[in-house]
Amino acid sequence: MQLNDLYGLAARQGIKVHSAKCPNSAAMCLNTDYGTFIGLDSHIFKNESRERLVLAHELAHHLTNAYYDRHDNEINVKRMEFRATKKQIELLIPFDELDAFLFEDCTVWDVAEHFDVPPELVKTAMWVYYKKEVQ
Repeated sequence: MQLNDLYGLAARQGIKVHSAKCPNSAAMCLNTDYGTFIGLDSHIFKNESRERLVLAHELAHHLTNAYYDRHDNEINVKRMEFRATKKQIELLIPFDELDAFLFEDCTVWDVAEHFDVPPELVKTAMWVYYKKEVQ
């Protein structure tokens, strides 16, 4: 999904996306009695690629109901973050597209460039989809 597609998905889900100062992170997703909100600290985004990556992750928190707060224990926080990361991978590196792209001499860097994501996310995708660790 491209950045405009992600904003469209947010709108269809009824999520309001706003610019917000997020001192401890690039963004946050809040689920309240008044609706779901995503705050993006747009001042820190150097390019559209980073904004796309962060927005997909915050949308993934909503789509998987992976919310937590500052009082949650570390295990729950990591569980919710991994759940959101898995959904972020589905949004940005769909299995069918990844499977069709892979070829014998393909590197993690080739895949990362093709999907415009960091190599670390590709490595996680390989584990999520294929249960393979790659270098």
